[in-house]
Amino acid sequence: MGASGSAAPAVAVLGLEAAALGSANYPRPEAAPEIGYGTAGFRTAADVLDNVMYRMGILAALRSKALDGKSVGVMITASHNPERDNGVKLVEPMGEMLPQEWEAHATKLANTPDDRLAIVLEELVKLLGIDLNINAIVVVGRDTRSSSVRLALALCDGAGALRPSLVRSIGVVTTPQLHYVVRCHRLSLENCSPPGRTALAAGCPDSGAPGSSSLPKTTSAAALPDAGQVDTGTADALPHRGRYCDFPIAVLSGGGDGRGELAMTRYVDHLVDEIQHGGAGAFAWTDGLREGPLTSLYFGGGTPSLLPSKELARILDSLDRRFGFSSDAEVTVEMDPGTFSLEKAKEFASLGVVRASVGVQSLDAELLRRCGRGHSAEEALKALEALGAAGIRNVSADLMSGLPGQSEEQLLSAVRQLVSLGVNHLSVYDLQFEPGTDFARRFPQPGRDGRPTDEAAAMLYASCHEEMAALGFEHYEVSSFARLAGSGSQASPNRSRHNQAYWRRTPYAAFGNGAASFVAGLRATRPRDVEAYLAWVASGGPESGLHEVDISQRDHARDALNEAVMLGLRTSDGIRFFADEASAAGRDAALCLEAVAGALLPWQETGHVEVSLRRGALEPDDSSHPGVELCAKLLAPEGFLLSDSILSDALAAVMQVPDPDPTSTTSK
Repeated sequence: MGASGSAAPAVAVLGLEAAALGSANYPRPEAAPEIGYGTAGFRTAADVLDNVMYRMGILAALRSKALDGKSVGVMITASHNPERDNGVKLVEPMGEMLPQEWEAHATKLANTPDDRLAIVLEELVKLLGIDLNINAIVVVGRDTRSSSVRLALALCDGAGALRPSLVRSIGVVTTPQLHYVVRCHRLSLENCSPPGRTALAAGCPDSGAPGSSSLPKTTSAAALPDAGQVDTGTADALPHRGRYCDFPIAVLSGGGDGRGELAMTRYVDHLVDEIQHGGAGAFAWTDGLREGPLTSLYFGGGTPSLLPSKELARILDSLDRRFGFSSDAEVTVEMDPGTFSLEKAKEFASLGVVRASVGVQSLDAELLRRCGRGHSAEEALKALEALGAAGIRNVSADLMSGLPGQSEEQLLSAVRQLVSLGVNHLSVYDLQFEPGTDFARRFPQPGRDGRPTDEAAAMLYASCHEEMAALGFEHYEVSSFARLAGSGSQASPNRSRHNQAYWRRTPYAAFGNGAASFVAGLRATRPRDVEAYLAWVASGGPESGLHEVDISQRDHARDALNEAVMLGLRTSDGIRFFADEASAAGRDAALCLEAVAGALLPWQETGHVEVSLRRGALEPDDSSHPGVELCAKLLAPEGFLLSDSILSDALAAVMQVPDPDPTSTTSK
């Protein structure tokens, strides 16, 4: 990337002019209204969006070039807006939202008069120091609206006009699918695929292209769920330590003037209000949330251990009055070293906290400094001792792998020390250098300044797997290890019950800023900004105030299947699905399962996957229900290492299954 403010090469300027001239094919309507790019992108009447789409194609290519050629996604959809509307939303390389400063660039570009487009583009490139000679990668998806094909063509034209660029349309997909494909593309996973396989489904935005077929819709909502999982965003409003995460947080006053405590109390007041009236997203959707005892509760997101015990008691009391707790409920609190005392740990335990997750990250002083962590190795060890003394025996610790300058011995030494202290669950996360984060700015190039190459990071992962197995832990999820209870092959009782609910697609309620719920097949994310969240609760939790709503899991059978495959294959248990071919929906599901099996078979030959496909009756003595059964799991550590690539192949295979006859589509 060039230095900010440097002059663009002449050839690059010509490229900008050519892109601007191409806009003549998509002129801006004279009476076009001013539009603004928000959290949902642009959404308005489809008949005035052609010009906007072309320009957003240019912007997507510019964003990719600004990120040194990482893939950027573009989704053409208006979600649940009327059919006459449409919209466009850009997706970052890891599936994140477009940064706010780029939202401003999108708004300016969309509203620029045609005769000033070249000038505005040149100013933007100069301002951001973008090297236009970098190859851009843009992945385009769309929904099933009648206007989406036309608008996708305009967008592809815009992205392709700013050469060099690779524009890849994947046809009709949902927003979560696009996010996943973009993430896989960003990791260059097509290069990890077995010979003869491609990691992504390619196709042009026309009705006959591979990957462009519409997904089937069901006519009824999913069955009402148990309110068994509650993910609170409580801690998101509390002070946070560390510089490698990108969570919705707000740092409160800690100067002893009482403002921080007042802010926490104000936040909990609103949180309790949401607990009483919400949980499923908008307060009006609460009917979809079945009342019943909670089996797990997780406080996470920022630094929940800074929460005063009296405020934790208020939250737990509110949840108890609304739902109740099962007798063996797993109540977990994330507790960062240096943020709690033995006395507070005892208070939390007396309130019903039975499990703690401790963000150790490393036991090396220099690595902790590089992480920007506010605690020392000594504080981490004291935190673990305090939890044990308080009677909280079920303790999980987080470690980071792939830190700049980290050696294999540093990682494995930390693992051994934590296990010796009685930790019965370890989450070992491979550090991702996300664009825009402090880590990515400080360590931009793999193999330099201590940042590991992908190969070195993979070796650390494999070494950690071997060490944990030798210490008596099972590798039950891509990043998770649990201490086994004995020498048998049964699953460890120390697995995270709450996280397993996510991977098994068990419905869960959620409360707090930035918290995401999954109820009745609908995913909803609350406002991320604390003040926006408080205002949303105060206004009665309207649907319009939600940060994001995804109805695909409720309305699209294939989306639900895709997600179940992707989440299930993250675990050592894998997946076991049966499609009953007695119905049209079951026959379509059977075709999808066969496609998944076909995509996984090459990976079985390379030792990454176990997969079997069986045709037969649902029950041995019941021939009236013929069907297809798929069993599959990734093998640790090799399969887990390439899980994104393997799952991308499976997703691509399902996307290429022909649509069922719409007249025979039935409810799930």
